[in-house]
Amino acid sequence: MNNNYPLYSSLARYVFTYPKYFKDSILPTLISEPEYWNKVEESFKRFLRKMWSPERPPQVTDGSFFLAVDLEKLLGMNLSQARYLQTYDAIELRLDFFIERRKDLPYAEILEKLRDAISFVHLLVKVPLIMTIRTKPEGGAFTLGREVYNKFYKDLSKDLFFTYFDLEYCEKNLQFIDYFASKIRGNSYIILSKHYFDYKNDKEILKELDAMTSVTACDIYKVVLNEENDINILNQVRITKPLIKLKLGAKGNS
Repeated sequence: MNNNYPLYSSLARYVFTYPKYFKDSILPTLISEPEYWNKVEESFKRFLRKMWSPERPPQVTDGSFFLAVDLEKLLGMNLSQARYLQTYDAIELRLDFFIERRKDLPYAEILEKLRDAISFVHLLVKVPLIMTIRTKPEGGAFTLGREVYNKFYKDLSKDLFFTYFDLEYCEKNLQFIDYFASKIRGNSYIILSKHYFDYKNDKEILKELDAMTSVTACDIYKVVLNEENDINILNQVRITKPLIKLKLGAKGNS
């Protein structure tokens, strides 16, 4: 109860409105105002259940089948397509493209637009959502720097839209990772990820992954290898937490 006091305090002052974002977009053609309010009610009930009974942590033996997609592409979906998304175990929302297209706007304005867009997806899709901002060095589009990267994670975690947060492993960002984990514990989980888009020899990769897997604040590790690397080298990584293994290119698999 005490850990969630700030959430309860915020809820006591919360007022639901039909957002301006809906009125000024094509979204009203996809979902009527009565449908919108029905989904707000469903979503709010899920939110309350999550506060009282957090989802169980992922287990090493759990299978998974998730879809990674640019947030903006989901804004054009209809209700039929939204039902298809229910077939996945989770949806990874890539926010970096959305942010990068608006990087010249003030931070507060980008954040507001993100919250409006994510809330729409959250209303339509009932499977767990994964928040991801992929930086350019890791194969994404985000270029605004680590400080702004961390700020987006910190601010968006307050809305409880996301069950998982995909954070990039970075030696210079370990203090934030520990801090962030302490803030979301009990409500959400951290995926700590590393992407090898350029070839590195196995020895270098295993040395880096040994350092990465020493970070215990996360709940899941995720490693994406270059297509020239043998994915079986990951069997040498000694961990007791779930590991998502992916490989790039035509030879890719998971």
